Amino acid sequence: MSKRSIATVVAGVAAMPTLLMLAAAPAAAAVDGQVRVSNTETVQAYLDATGKVDVARVYEQVAMQGRGTVDLQNPVEAQGLRNLDGFGGFEVKDGVMVGRFDVDGEQRLRTVSDYTKKLPLEVQAAYTLDGQTVEPGDLLGRSGRLEVRYTVKNVTGTSQLVSFDDGTGKSATARQTVVIPMVGSLSTTLPGTFTNVSSKEANVAGDGRGGTKLTFTMTLFGPIGTPTASFGYAADIVDGTLPKASVSALPVSPLDSPSFKGGAESYKGGATTGATLTAGATEIDANLLKLRDGAGTLLAGLIQLRDGAKKLDAGLGAQALPGSRDLATGAGQLKDGTAKLRAGAGTAKDGSSKLADGAAQVADGAGQLDDGAKKLSTGATKVDDGAGQVAGGLHLLGEGAPALVDNLALVADGLDKVDAGLTQMYDGVGGLPDKAKPLHAGITKLRAGLGGKGQSGTLIDGVDQIRAGLAAATEAGGSLDQLKGGVAQVRSGIGTAGNPKTLVGGVTAVRSGLEAALASPAGGVTKLEAGVTLAKSVDCGPTCQLVLSQVG
Repeated sequence: MSKRSIATVVAGVAAMPTLLMLAAAPAAAAVDGQVRVSNTETVQAYLDATGKVDVARVYEQVAMQGRGTVDLQNPVEAQGLRNLDGFGGFEVKDGVMVGRFDVDGEQRLRTVSDYTKKLPLEVQAAYTLDGQTVEPGDLLGRSGRLEVRYTVKNVTGTSQLVSFDDGTGKSATARQTVVIPMVGSLSTTLPGTFTNVSSKEANVAGDGRGGTKLTFTMTLFGPIGTPTASFGYAADIVDGTLPKASVSALPVSPLDSPSFKGGAESYKGGATTGATLTAGATEIDANLLKLRDGAGTLLAGLIQLRDGAKKLDAGLGAQALPGSRDLATGAGQLKDGTAKLRAGAGTAKDGSSKLADGAAQVADGAGQLDDGAKKLSTGATKVDDGAGQVAGGLHLLGEGAPALVDNLALVADGLDKVDAGLTQMYDGVGGLPDKAKPLHAGITKLRAGLGGKGQSGTLIDGVDQIRAGLAAATEAGGSLDQLKGGVAQVRSGIGTAGNPKTLVGGVTAVRSGLEAALASPAGGVTKLEAGVTLAKSVDCGPTCQLVLSQVG
C-alpha cells in the first residue's frame, strides 16, 4: 500500500489559483487476501490576484487492486466531505474514514473536502505599470509597460538540530530551519494583446493561438535551490487584462529523484572536498605555528651566537691583542738589553780602564732587561686572560651551535610541511593555481638553501662544520688547550725575581752581581784592575805582555 500527493492548480478569472499538495497520513488497511491499496491526494487552492487564499480543497483517491477483503482506515478532512463517485456517504470516526470493502479486480474511492490546514506554499504577486506600483484591479483597460513579479515561499520549515563535520575531523551541531523538499512550476498564458514579452527566468513558448505561454520552474529547498523563489515577466499591454496563473508543486526525495540525485551527489562530493580543504588549511596553520616557533628558537640561537661572538671579539681585541703587543715590546726590550749586555761584556776586553764603564753599561742593560722581563710577564698575563676569554667565547659558541643546527632543521621541517599542506589543499581543487606557484617556488628555494648535514654549500651543513670545528678546538687536548699550555709555559719561564732558574730571576741575579761589583772598593772590578797592574809589572814574556797590553 502506498500514498502519493500531487498538487495542481486551476485559476479563475482575474485570480491566481495555486495548487499545493501536502501529503496527509497514509491510509491503513487490514487485508484478507492479495489486495494492493494506494492513496493519492491533491490540494487545490484558488488565490486572488495578490496571492491571498480564497478557496482550498483536497481531492483524494483510494485505489484497491487484487482479490480479497479490505478494512480501510483513511485520514481525511471531514469538513465538506463528499463522494465524487455517487450519492452515498462515508463513515468518519475522529477524522478517519473507515469501511469494509470486498475487492475483486479493481475498486476506487474518490472524495473532495475543504482543506483547512495551512498551505505549504505562500504565493505573492506584485504589479507595476510604467514603473509605478498598481493594484491588480487597476490594470483593466490600461496600456503601458507591465511588469509582474511572483514570490513563492516554502513555509514547511521547522527548527531542527543538524549534525555536520566541522572540517577538523570533529562533529558539530547547530540548529537550522529544515523545510520539506518541494519542487513545482508556475504557468501562465499571456493573450495576444501582450507584446514584447521578456523574462530572465521563464521558459517561453507560443500557445498556438497568438498568445505566449510562460513556465517558471521552482526548486524550493537548499542547497540545490532556496526555500523562496522570485521571478516574473514584463510585456507591453493594450487594453490590459490580468491573465490567470496556476502553480503546481509536490514534495520530492532529492536522494532518490533522478532529477536531483546527481546534484545531491555533487554537493556531497563538494562537502567532502571542502572538508579536505579545511583539513589541509588546518594542517598548514599548524605547520606555520611550528615554523613560527622554530624561527623564534632560531632567533634565540642566533642571539646566543652573537653574544658568544661579542665575547670572543672582546677577548681577542681587548685582552689578547694588547697582551701580545706588550709581549712583543718586552721581547724587543729584552733583545736590546741582551745586545747592550754583549756590548758591555765586549768593552771589558778593551782594558781595565774601560771595565768600569762597561760594567756600568752592563748594569744599565741589566736594568732594561729587568724592565723588559717585567713587561714580558705583564703581557703574558694579559695573553693568558685573553686566552681564557677566548675559551669562554668558544665554549659559548660550541653550546649554541648544536641548538642552531636543530633550529635550522626545525625550520626546514616546517617548510616541508607547509609545502605538503599547500599541495594537499590544492590537489583537492584541481592542482596548484598560478597565483600560488611563486609561494611554492619560494618555499622550495628556501628549503634548498637550508639543505642538511653533509650537503655542501647549504646553511645547515656550514653551521654543522662550524660546530665540529668548535668542538675540536674546545675538547681536551685541543688547539685551545695547547694555546693555554703554551702561554702557561711562557709565564713559568719568565718567572719571578725570587727564582734564579727563571728569566726574571736570572736577570735579577746578574744585575745584583754587577751592582755589587761596581759599588764596592774591594769588589771584583777593583781586584781585577789590581791584578792586571801587578801582572804588567812582572816580566812574563812577550806573549803575556802583549795580552796585558790589550787589557790595560
